[in-house]
Amino acid sequence: MKIQFQRTILRLLKNSYVQSFFHYISVSFYCAIVAVCLMSFISASLEAYSSIGSFWKWGDPQRGFSARSVAMGGTGIASMQEAASLYVNPALTNFGEGKGFFTISPSVITFFDKRDHAYQSKDYVTTNDMYSQFDCASVLWSASRRNDIILGFGYFSDLNFDYALEEKISGQTDRILSAGDFHNWVFGGSWKIDSWLSVGMAYMWGRGKHEKDFTLITETIGGNLVDKTSDYMTLSGDSLILGGNVVIDESINLGIFWRSNFDMTVKEKNYMCSTAPYSAVYTREFPYQLGFGLNYKFNDEKNSIFVFDFIFSNWADSNYYRTKTNGVSITKVKEDPLFENVTEFRFGFEHTPIEKLDFRYGFSYMPDYAASYDAMPAFSFGLGTVIEKTAVDIAFEYAARTSNQQRISQISSGIDTVKESRARVALALSYKW
Repeated sequence: MKIQFQRTILRLLKNSYVQSFFHYISVSFYCAIVAVCLMSFISASLEAYSSIGSFWKWGDPQRGFSARSVAMGGTGIASMQEAASLYVNPALTNFGEGKGFFTISPSVITFFDKRDHAYQSKDYVTTNDMYSQFDCASVLWSASRRNDIILGFGYFSDLNFDYALEEKISGQTDRILSAGDFHNWVFGGSWKIDSWLSVGMAYMWGRGKHEKDFTLITETIGGNLVDKTSDYMTLSGDSLILGGNVVIDESINLGIFWRSNFDMTVKEKNYMCSTAPYSAVYTREFPYQLGFGLNYKFNDEKNSIFVFDFIFSNWADSNYYRTKTNGVSITKVKEDPLFENVTEFRFGFEHTPIEKLDFRYGFSYMPDYAASYDAMPAFSFGLGTVIEKTAVDIAFEYAARTSNQQRISQISSGIDTVKESRARVALALSYKW
């Protein structure tokens, strides 16, 4: 069965028409990414992406957990080479020869958010335009003499809540400062069953916090009235990742991963400008994710690689419930409307036109779970090199969109036309021993 499967795939992918198609797509993709990234990155100093809109409700979603992955459009299901594969697809954690592998990857992100209040002819923008993020720190080690069993442990950032905004309307100033994240401590590993098949599993222990400070200043004849409130939330939720990797031949391998759905428990104290202490417990239902990846090597002089990821998230089955108010359990109260299922597409290309220096390009298309037509496309590029046993990678990503979003304000409600953009710089260091 295995041999028949491999022969069928090989006949298909080694067909001259199919190879010509891959070559055409890769070259076109390469040219388009270079042109768009250059133009986008020039404007990145003026605009970047914020997570205030519908993404803001659940945090800024992460794309790519290493600089190589970021540079290649956030791909990795079939192509991840660093220790960060423990989170993306644990079946890829087998690192070949050696006893261990370590990866660390921080990022710096700048963002910009301009909102048009058509009915008031006013704008407001975020006042905090930069934050840092620790994408991952992961270590892998061999648990068998033949290196067919690999174990790993790591830290991975999942959602980010950092932003700030200020709005002035009719003698009132509304300020909201937010900080925090949701991250996972991950333990797992892989088993290389045969030269062509690997499987992996990882358990994720998710924890985090979200802090918000609200300030409402009202101008009066006798002086300014200042109303301040702090909102503090602790977050928890565990999930499981299963992965697989099938090697067709030296040119092709296919990856698959599944992340279980999970309930995030949110414990909140003080809510929006409340005059009395307030506490609540919520349950946020996060969807399962199912993804497939393709890694295609051209086996040319420049070591060219084309990668593609497809990820489906069933947001349509996710809800948001309040289960406790001021310490008293209540019947589940649904807080948010149903979302829409999300299908993401990610592409990447890598080659080595200069000896020992890899060039990478990528594109990702991430629809918004609140309104799938409000997608956040992102372009990226990066470089990588290996110095003895250490790999050094750097990546640049730019994303932008225009959408209609519900206002985020303590003063009044309504719909804004929002122009968002984001620029990200990621660095990764990997060491193998």
